Amino acid sequence: MGRGLLLAGAGLGLLGAATVAARWWAGEELTRVLTAREVRWAHRSDRFTEIQLEGLRLPGVAVDRARVDLVSRTVHLSGVDVDARVLLARGTGSGAPGGGGAGSSPSITVAATGVDLRWGDTPLVQGLAGPLLPATRLASDDARLVREGETTTLTVARALDTPHLQGAATAELSCLGRDCRVSVAVDEAVVSHPLLAPAPLPPHPLVIQLETVPPAGPGAALALQGEARLGPVSATVGATVQDGAADVVFDTEDVALDDAVALFGPLVPEASGAILGGTLGLSGRYAWPAGDWALQPRADRLSAEAVLPPVELRGGPFAWTAPTAGGGTALRRAGEGVPGWVPLREAGLFPDAVIAAEDSAFATHRGYDPAAVQAALDRMATEPDGLLRGGSTLTQQLAKNLFLDRSDRSLARKLRELLLALELEQTLPKRRILELYINVVELGPGLVGVGEAADAYFLKRPARLTPREAAFLAAILPAPTRWGGRAWRTGRVPTARVTATLQNMADGGALSPDAAAAAQRAPLRFVPPP
Repeated sequence: MGRGLLLAGAGLGLLGAATVAARWWAGEELTRVLTAREVRWAHRSDRFTEIQLEGLRLPGVAVDRARVDLVSRTVHLSGVDVDARVLLARGTGSGAPGGGGAGSSPSITVAATGVDLRWGDTPLVQGLAGPLLPATRLASDDARLVREGETTTLTVARALDTPHLQGAATAELSCLGRDCRVSVAVDEAVVSHPLLAPAPLPPHPLVIQLETVPPAGPGAALALQGEARLGPVSATVGATVQDGAADVVFDTEDVALDDAVALFGPLVPEASGAILGGTLGLSGRYAWPAGDWALQPRADRLSAEAVLPPVELRGGPFAWTAPTAGGGTALRRAGEGVPGWVPLREAGLFPDAVIAAEDSAFATHRGYDPAAVQAALDRMATEPDGLLRGGSTLTQQLAKNLFLDRSDRSLARKLRELLLALELEQTLPKRRILELYINVVELGPGLVGVGEAADAYFLKRPARLTPREAAFLAAILPAPTRWGGRAWRTGRVPTARVTATLQNMADGGALSPDAAAAAQRAPLRFVPPP
């Protein structure tokens, strides 16, 4: 009896020792697997049935706590932070957490809660939870991460509410190793930016599809290529991403003018009922987060009909809203038979000076000048305030002065200006366009038209302006109130622009070289301001 009890006790002791040994082996096996996956931890706490690890780290992943159950061979992770950029660089199918590869153990079950995904410092998804190994099925209210075989897919559906883009978006990232595909779809994307328009653009479907390009070599930047479409406008897109920075290039297909204008909807009211022709295109690049950019627009055979308001501009009186000295506006009349009207033949050198200063291609263009637009965009890309200045022909400036809000510097305003200018060129001769322009253009504080300006600054009729006086009036056109007011008060003039205008007048034949040289040395004597 006693011997039997001793044998039973010894058997139970051996069984207990075997159980302890099995659990010890399970703990060491799990430790081996974690170590093989480059996992390091700050603190380890061993208990009889479990191991707890805190402060786990491996490339691209940080885990607050891991609880390892030695009996069921399960691991539960909590507080997981994942940098998808690092994992993608390593390859999601070769040893990254959640993938297969060396060191995996199919008998280990891993689950996780509080999983956050980010791209560098940019949050992507937060609060994922679910099984991680042997199969990955993580989910949150608006996202799902699934691994099937060697393919990992992240799907996110959420409302976008960024400063420049709003709408309900669905995005999917699917990767096999470093080969990835990205797609983003927004059924009704609302784009808003003050450079585009003073108000948000109407909703349009937005679709972006990109895929990774095989790297050029070790350490090469992540490269993507694909297509994007906003409403009727599509573009090829390429991007390189490295060290938290991205460089994006794009090239739109040439799209019909009416389709391009349709992106702006009621923000370009002139297009309603209009007959538009020709095509527009745009290529460019953008660097993030530096903000550097460049654009190259294209235009071909543009035309517009049924755009102009019902104002008779071929001859006789007409009314328009003109600026006042106090910064407001007032309704004014001009045209043949209205006091102060200056016929082109009585305007002296001022029309030539205006062409030399503002629109050297005036005689040959059809209302728009692609080279001038390109120059304006290049300046805009380098100026601190990023405002679009210049690039408009005299015909476009006439359209702005007669029909549009002068304070709006957006692309929508430029499109409205373009449509109006196209029809002005198709319905009026060049001489009439120039005659209208010199009579309605702002030339100083409360001064409208060359007649008022010549009298106010020099106490002369326009026909008697000297070359330097005519060049001065043309030179202040970009900022007539500021530059004209300063010249009146202090005698200081924009000398560089006056000089360039006189040289352009000589190059265009309006002045002889000797006359231009003499004008450079001539004084400007202003009448004292009122």
